Formats: sequence, C-alpha cells, structure tokens
Amino acid sequence: TTLFRSANVDKYADGFLNDVKENLEKNNGKIVPSYGESIATYGAVILILNDLGANPRDFYGYNIEEMLLSMDPTVPLTNPNYYRAVTKALAICESEDAMAFLEKVCDTYIDNYYTMGKGVDYYGYSCDNTAYFLSALSAARMFTDKYDAVADDALSVIDTYKTDGGYCFDPQYGTQASANSTALALMAHSDYIL
Repeated sequence: TTLFRSANVDKYADGFLNDVKENLEKNNGKIVPSYGESIATYGAVILILNDLGANPRDFYGYNIEEMLLSMDPTVPLTNPNYYRAVTKALAICESEDAMAFLEKVCDTYIDNYYTMGKGVDYYGYSCDNTAYFLSALSAARMFTDKYDAVADDALSVIDTYKTDGGYCFDPQYGTQASANSTALALMAHSDYIL
C-alpha cells in the first residue's frame, strides 16, 4: 500500500532519492539526519522508497531494511507519533527478523507511552496521540493478536473524544470538533478494522 498516491510527489522524488543516496555515502552506509540516526528515519525512508518504486533492500547497494533492524528497538522515540512510520515500514519488510523487531517496537511504545483507559501521554493525553498509537499498533495486529486488548482500549479512549461534528483534541481545551483530530480518529478507526 502506498502513502503518497493522492499527492503529486513526482517533482520531489528525484531530489529525495538523491538526498538519501548522498546521506548514505556521507555517513558510511547509514542514514543520519541532523538529529541523529533513528528507527523513525529508517521507517519513513523505507515507506517512501517503497512508494516511489525504489527497493529499500537494494538502494544503490544499501539495504535500508537491515539498517533499521540493526537498531535497538527498545530505545524509546522522543516523539511517539513517529512509531507509526516504523511499524508500517516493518509490516512491509521482507526480513524474517522484522516481525520480532516489530513486537519489540510495539512493546517499547506501550511501556513508555500508553496508559490503559487514558491513552498515550505525550505532553498530555489527547485524541491525536492515541489515534497515532492505534494506527501504529494496527500494523502489528496484522500478524499477531497480542495487542488486541490494548488496541480495543485505545479505540474506546479515542471515542471518548467524539463530539458534535467529529472529534476534539482534548476537552480541557474545548469540545469543538477539530479537523486534525477528526482526521486522525478516522485514520485510527480505519487501521483498526484492517
């Protein structure tokens, strides 16, 4: 499945592919953006390469899937919303080790950010944070039922933000429907049922 088919990214594709290649060459076969090497970067790059028809297992001789799988999945990401790119990328990896890695990533996400009955705490609890979480967790649910209970809980939490006309971000800031929160809640609902 592709992430960017609805947008015209053709004008950016060559520049992106060249930037990834240059970064790999400059950093001895690793992708290291300004904030450092991260499973989130590898996940996002794998998804984009896949969408653009490039092979993340052989991108100018580099295996970006192997790079992702060489990272430590138990190190929490500083922004938990980035887990979505990681889990979605792992779900399309062809490595036998990807599923075990995916479970470790999900376990780390849950252990560090999720509270049953409340959702994801990232600068507070919100519809948006928990929607990203459920979408990320749904990638693992395609392969295991280990996360069904926490996914069901996340869906229930998201629905507590339902308001007239959509979903709100957090009732302490108002209960008016937010376009962003509504879109993310719908994304989570869609991923949950896949």
